[in-house]
Amino acid sequence: MLEEIKAYWYNLKTEYENKYGDTFLSDFNQSKKYLEQMQSYLQSKLEECPSNVDAVCTLASVMLELRDGEAEYVEFLENFLDKFDNALDDKDKARIYTNIAFAEDYSRKSLEYLTQAEELKSPFAETYTALGLYYFSEYEFYRNQKNISISNEYFKMARDIDESYECSLNYAVSLYELKEYEKAKNLFLDLLSLYSDRMWLKLCIAYCEVHLGNKEEAISYLEQVKSGQDDNNYLSTDDIAEYQIFDAYYALEEYDIFLSYCDEEVDDSCYTADWAHLFYALWLKGKMERFVKLEDKNRTYLDEAIKEAMADENYDSEEEKQETIASWKEDKVKFEEMLSRIKEHNSRPAMELKLYPEYSCFMVDCVRHRLLKNERTGIINYFMKKLYVIANIFFVLSLILMLLVILQNLNLIHIMPITRLEELERFLHYGLIANCIAYISLLISIIMRVINFKINKTRNKNNCKSANTNKRLRILKLLFKILLIIFTFIIVGISLLFTFLALIEIPDIPA
Repeated sequence: MLEEIKAYWYNLKTEYENKYGDTFLSDFNQSKKYLEQMQSYLQSKLEECPSNVDAVCTLASVMLELRDGEAEYVEFLENFLDKFDNALDDKDKARIYTNIAFAEDYSRKSLEYLTQAEELKSPFAETYTALGLYYFSEYEFYRNQKNISISNEYFKMARDIDESYECSLNYAVSLYELKEYEKAKNLFLDLLSLYSDRMWLKLCIAYCEVHLGNKEEAISYLEQVKSGQDDNNYLSTDDIAEYQIFDAYYALEEYDIFLSYCDEEVDDSCYTADWAHLFYALWLKGKMERFVKLEDKNRTYLDEAIKEAMADENYDSEEEKQETIASWKEDKVKFEEMLSRIKEHNSRPAMELKLYPEYSCFMVDCVRHRLLKNERTGIINYFMKKLYVIANIFFVLSLILMLLVILQNLNLIHIMPITRLEELERFLHYGLIANCIAYISLLISIIMRVINFKINKTRNKNNCKSANTNKRLRILKLLFKILLIIFTFIIVGISLLFTFLALIEIPDIPA
């Protein structure tokens, strides 16, 4: 039923975009009637088959798009699970659990649903992407290395299932956070070879080069990075902040370049009270006027924040008020201590260059992001399978033709009994034609295989999956391929020899 649902959704999408000249679902009011049509269609499908998972999961996603509420969405799917629990297999349950988890937004409840999906051996990359993102966010908050290790494992599992940009990026970022800089860099480079316009990838590679001590390479990539939203791409990671660029120059100890990027406009637009690296660079380079100005500005800001917190009466409790005041006072103390370290000890603050995964939608049946995602991929896969089969047919045909002519020449078979000179000439002539057909068939087969190989190479450029095939079986397959290649070369060689001899022996072309 899923293909029918996709086709119906595709028709609605096409109709919308032709009518409005805009991306489907970009405007809720314009999209609403199409969503309602989809809702009615799915409800009719459920009336025909109440236990259909494709219909119920897609309908749940449509409900979210219609803004029916996350609670209703969760309740709808949970009721379906309760009603058809015995009729659903593990794959269907894992799919629904993952979809429910999406609405819980990385909470402990979300983790419970995702864990249930994992225990059912979920075949969906979305399950493991979500688990990876959950533990990555835990790592960011608690700075616990165990969490980033777990996150890395889940991101790898997701990438083994789905080699998309997002899955590959997330895995590479987790390797970076594990300080596996060389491995991370190689993955980022592989991605860049496929997505050459992604600024975020260039920044990621630059960060890896910084940590690897490759200063020139790092600067080369940094010079290509532009801040702001990447015009060609739409993911959250494609929106690059200025500090993500100039902080790298600080890490490289290129303080003049750092300060040229991190100029006085930054002082006015950013909270810099905890920017120890900026104060250090200004102090080191003797930019005392700006240093003093920034010092006074932040000290005044913190003093006023403390006063406002003390005067504010809009607190839920006295305890909350005292906590807020204490927090601002702590910030003030830290600020003064930071200044003291720089002025008295010329102490260089460390710079942590952070990378982030793509916190993308992980609903398996999301009508906005997933339903038609693999439409083009499916067409390519179908084409490649057909191309491979046709290439094999031409290959076998070419070998059979050449082999028949060879065996006839060796008098081992008698396709055409030869008793007279005319018959010999005719055989040589027809043998040449057969060999020519064979050579053309072989050439066509080779061209098709080359096309197939190039497509595969492009699609699987960043595939790091380990082979699951038995080692002995892999060796046998390899030996078979080697023997087939040797056999083909022998047949072609003998065929070419007989063709040459035939060309010499034919006195003329028979009438």
